[in-house]
Amino acid sequence: MHTESLPQISKHAAVRMAARGINKLFLAAILQNADVETPVGSGASALRVSRKRARVLNVDDRLHHYAVVLSSDAKVITVLPMKPGHHGRRYRHN
Repeated sequence: MHTESLPQISKHAAVRMAARGINKLFLAAILQNADVETPVGSGASALRVSRKRARVLNVDDRLHHYAVVLSSDAKVITVLPMKPGHHGRRYRHN
């Protein structure tokens, strides 16, 4: 996936990406390789790359550490780090 084919990015997502050091190429890598989709409410879903898939891809060590939340109309709402333990469970479990 090239950055030209990325879905629309909300202002909030752009601010969060900048704060977390995530560029459009990394966002594209997450979206292209995501193998886990979790509904998070209001029609939105979180896409992420599982550890197993990230290990096989060997693209970026951080790939499985982030999730991309997409709205029902496929707009990027935010990009967030996956927290360990119960804090990040909402974005890991189906």
